[in-house]
Amino acid sequence: MQRFRRKWFLSSVTCGLLSLVLAHLASGQTKPSSQEQWEKTLAEARKEGKVVVYGPPGATVREALTQGFEKAFPGISVGFLGGSGAAIGPRVVTERRGGQYLVDVFVGSSVMLMNTLRPEKALDPLDRVLIFPEAQDPKAWRTKRLEFSDKERRWVVMMTGYVHLEVAVNSNLVRPDDIRAFKDLLDPKWKGKIALTDPRIIGPGQVGFTFLYHSKKLGPDYIRALGKQEITPLRDHRLLAEGVGRGKYPIGLFPQPTQIQQVISAGLPVHPIGKLAEGSALATGFGSLGLANRAPHPNAATVYINWLLTKDGQTLLARGLAYASRRLDVPTDHLPSFMVPEANESYFEMDHEETLKRRDAAVALAREIFGG
Repeated sequence: MQRFRRKWFLSSVTCGLLSLVLAHLASGQTKPSSQEQWEKTLAEARKEGKVVVYGPPGATVREALTQGFEKAFPGISVGFLGGSGAAIGPRVVTERRGGQYLVDVFVGSSVMLMNTLRPEKALDPLDRVLIFPEAQDPKAWRTKRLEFSDKERRWVVMMTGYVHLEVAVNSNLVRPDDIRAFKDLLDPKWKGKIALTDPRIIGPGQVGFTFLYHSKKLGPDYIRALGKQEITPLRDHRLLAEGVGRGKYPIGLFPQPTQIQQVISAGLPVHPIGKLAEGSALATGFGSLGLANRAPHPNAATVYINWLLTKDGQTLLARGLAYASRRLDVPTDHLPSFMVPEANESYFEMDHEETLKRRDAAVALAREIFGG
């Protein structure tokens, strides 16, 4: 706690009035901003003694989202439930319709938060609980401000942003220079030699198809032409990565980055291609943040959210998820270079509200091509 008091003072000095004015203008609300308010919230959080977080699956991210906070704020434990958006979203809907309000904070996909929980009125505005100056310091974030999925800039913060992996090739069978653009995949010589992460389900394939669908340089006609290449859709990320590595599929489209890194580490001849001529997407994955409506531990939720948006919290989250944080002061040495966004590069934002609303059109086209 003493460390956070020192950070409070330093952050207040560096952010000063600029941070407060920007935050006020962004939200249109008067928000608590003094150290006194922080200390009061922290004292009440200690009385509550617990914060409940529904987050991504996996032991590594569970550890990242629990142990770091508990070490920073002794006396407040983290109850954590991990799962995919397809599991967590319906669970929350069922709980709430049964009169159960069990969760304080959501960490997960923008798709789940925006398309499932927000329509269910399961979220409260985040702008009202942002107290700690470091959490919202405009100099710390990629776009000089916290980035939200929603147009109102209140409900869902996108904490992470990594370059979406477009293609991986078996370098014994395909020269990486042969695939410099998406349109290169239409070459007849690649017919029957491409596997794809299935775009009909939530995941990197669906993200990739949405990018293709809404790209001004590609679009639905390109996707239909690509579908004529006798592509194999796969739902098992490991099978796709290993299939590329062992030459079963010379080209893997929209593979899962972690699986690709694993086969590379195993010595298989896989070359990832993170950016093609038509551009690339910036994805958030499981790295979006929401505050539960009717949170059972509201003060502990406030403390947790502010901590998670600091450099310390984001460093743990980024490493736990194997993503890049949108905070500029968070290290990226745990990532392959193809996943790290370039400072001055423009990317297609996959998790903005308008893109999420239009994802259904890309999925419908995928079903037209692959069935289902």
